[in-house]
Amino acid sequence: MKKGLWNSEQQKILNQREVDDKIFKNILNTAVEKIEQHPYCKKILEGAGYYKDERPDRFDPEHFYLEKIYIGHTTPNVSPLGHCTKESFIYRNVSEKPTTPEISRDAVYISELTTQGITIDTLKLMAQNGNKIATELTANNNIDTSKICDWQNAAEQYSSIKEQLEHTFQENPQFNTEFMNITSDCMVNLIAHECAHGNQMNNGLDNGLITSKSLTPEDQQKEIDFYFKKDENGKTAFQKWFEQQDIKTGYGTDCIDEAAVMASSYVAFIATNPSKEAQTWINNMYNQRLINGHTIEQTLADFEKQNGNYQPNNKIMQQKLACHIFNRISSDYGQINLQKIKKHTNEENQQIDYNAEGIFNAIKYSYQENFFGSVEDYIQAIPGKIAPEKIAKLKIFALRKRKDKMNTSTSNSGQQTPPVLKTAETPKKALNLSQYKNLKQTHEY
Repeated sequence: MKKGLWNSEQQKILNQREVDDKIFKNILNTAVEKIEQHPYCKKILEGAGYYKDERPDRFDPEHFYLEKIYIGHTTPNVSPLGHCTKESFIYRNVSEKPTTPEISRDAVYISELTTQGITIDTLKLMAQNGNKIATELTANNNIDTSKICDWQNAAEQYSSIKEQLEHTFQENPQFNTEFMNITSDCMVNLIAHECAHGNQMNNGLDNGLITSKSLTPEDQQKEIDFYFKKDENGKTAFQKWFEQQDIKTGYGTDCIDEAAVMASSYVAFIATNPSKEAQTWINNMYNQRLINGHTIEQTLADFEKQNGNYQPNNKIMQQKLACHIFNRISSDYGQINLQKIKKHTNEENQQIDYNAEGIFNAIKYSYQENFFGSVEDYIQAIPGKIAPEKIAKLKIFALRKRKDKMNTSTSNSGQQTPPVLKTAETPKKALNLSQYKNLKQTHEY
């Protein structure tokens, strides 16, 4: 982040967004260092503007300049696991749009609850694999090691064990190293996922100016009221806003957005040669968006049957695997989203229309040659028919992006210096699902 960009009051606001936890900071810093060491992962950082020297000092919807990766506060039952955000300095809920240019910061947020969950689940997985120290720590705190991703109890369990864990790190550096390796491996995938959304923003996605996901207690209450406080008619402000959105396009766009970044971030994850415990944790997360008996483990096995043993640092292999994962997730997660569309429209036989303007736009800005290879391979991975005229448009878009990249590289006379570790009836609008897609099950939309 550039020095002097923020005044003292703004910097105070930014500082308040970060969780002051030594364990968390070590996990985060170790993860970013791993990302920096692998070319495929580093490309995701570059695409999110991490190495840009300059940025506008006010909201700019056309570019994303990643200035901070941080662990922030969690609003109960509202905050996503992570988010890529053009963070406004002013609180506003999703229905409130900025009317004037405002100061903002481009950042990747990982929630405190997510990091608490990674920490506790790492101990559980280490205990399952026979680590004596992890077994003792979890037993002493009555933590059920058989239950992974227990979000409801993660915060309480972390609070009960934090002091003992810090003491154990000091007494046993080897345990500290093993623990940090596993937790940071998990964090690599989450950071890459959110930074991949930053790539989409720099490729045409406009999420607009959004409230930070890390809120003060006062603003947390405003956010909770927006989502859950009912009026005299039994409706929340969020429900009333939701009813004005283009639900079909919104869920279709979300399917492409998420499948694309889940594909590239998984390839980034395995490029770092992650621990078996981290693979178990990340695979568990991915499997929540797969159906019909599909798993990410099976997806990888199917890929190797078709292409031979996977070579983690072979660029062609990386691109083919990204297309393969994109196809599986967009198909399965698309079916999940179709059920949500049916729930809200009561219309049977719904299908995602990949030629609809909003969804096709998501297909365009999600495509990047670095991650998916040729545009033809990417088109083949889309689980639905694309009209010939749309295919032609996508190929023109890909060609223009390649020319822009070539022009940029030839005009760059020297290597960029990596930054200091940085720890976005009125016609209905397409639904911006990034605002609430990770709400708890009881309030899922």
